[in-house]
Amino acid sequence: MSINSIKRNSKFIRNVGTIFGGVAVARAMSLLAAPIVARLFDPEDFGVAALFVTLVVLLAPISTLQYERAIVLPREEIRAFCLIKLAVAILGVFCAGLFVTVICLGFSSLHFSWITTLGAWIYGLPPAVALFGVGKILNSWYVRNKQFRMLAAMEVIQVIGMVGTRIGAGVLTGSSITGLIFGYLVGVLCRAGVLLKKFPITALRRSDRYPALSLRLIAKEYKEFPAYVTSSSLVRILSESLPVLLLAHLFSPTVVGFYALTNRLVKGPAAIAQKSVGETYFQKAAEIAQQGRSIHSSLAKTTSALLVMGFPFCVVLMMFGEEVFALLMGSRWTAAGRYAEILAPWFLTLLLVSPASSVHSVVKKQGLLFRIDIAILIGRGGVFAAAYMLGLDPPQTLYLFMAISVIGDLAVIVQGFVITRHGSS
Repeated sequence: MSINSIKRNSKFIRNVGTIFGGVAVARAMSLLAAPIVARLFDPEDFGVAALFVTLVVLLAPISTLQYERAIVLPREEIRAFCLIKLAVAILGVFCAGLFVTVICLGFSSLHFSWITTLGAWIYGLPPAVALFGVGKILNSWYVRNKQFRMLAAMEVIQVIGMVGTRIGAGVLTGSSITGLIFGYLVGVLCRAGVLLKKFPITALRRSDRYPALSLRLIAKEYKEFPAYVTSSSLVRILSESLPVLLLAHLFSPTVVGFYALTNRLVKGPAAIAQKSVGETYFQKAAEIAQQGRSIHSSLAKTTSALLVMGFPFCVVLMMFGEEVFALLMGSRWTAAGRYAEILAPWFLTLLLVSPASSVHSVVKKQGLLFRIDIAILIGRGGVFAAAYMLGLDPPQTLYLFMAISVIGDLAVIVQGFVITRHGSS
């Protein structure tokens, strides 16, 4: 191995460690606070708040057409600034349209179950999506510039804002949907606000030398992001959101609350590695591709490391999830522990799939990823259709959901290795 290669790997490991450290501290704080929050709020309130957050996350890919994902790729900084302006403009137009839509729904005679469940908080969707979108755009800029310490610090700040607000609201007013949703918004606002404060806004004016036509040409140059990445992200998020969206319809908000807490606590530790490795690996893979080298070896090493890290956690969760949840969260959350045992294999493959998903974007094979995601969405939709027709209970439904999800994630991983091997031949 050459000295330059050793230096590159060493720098990548340091970047992973930086993000890992920040996310680990943030997740640790969230996990430590979880027993307190779980005792302050009812499962039903958790379920409604989870529906709000799910809708925000579901709308996020459309809000920018995923152009912020391309900010990492150009060699010239000026082109990255153009992509930032493009993403911000699209976000503004989308949120304005969403605001008008929400107002119209509020005054219409239509009564959708989700609107009724959220109540007045339906009007909080446009500002929430705007904050979330700004955070995504700024996040990509800091990843491009390898400012991973800043991103690590933001993870901690966001959790402090969210958890602190929720605990305060729970202590002062008791269990409420407002306390949970407002806490989420405070966390997102803290992250976006600090990132924006540190962003070199004056440097953004460099892109003014590009006329509007050039911005359109740049949008066309990266057209695969709205064409495939946006569609793929939307399909993937919709697939992962189906339990929240449909469990309430098939069963009750309380069941959604159990699932939501399981998702938050179990995916939390997995997200530590997934986020830290995913963001730094995407930047590294883009750099490797720019240099004309093969991505296959780095993909294999990264995926193997994630497997070693996540497999023991998966086994422990499958064996003792119910007991752990009852001990830490209280007896009323025992069902959430049961859900965690069922979903443990899916949480493992979610961890493993992150590098392979990034590879599809780097080598511009988003179409392949999109086809797999469509198949996963159809399979998951079939699960809930079967649950409705056969009268399955929540655990049976989640078993089927887990099986389809694991098969889909493994297909993405295998496809990632196939396209990188062919690219290196």
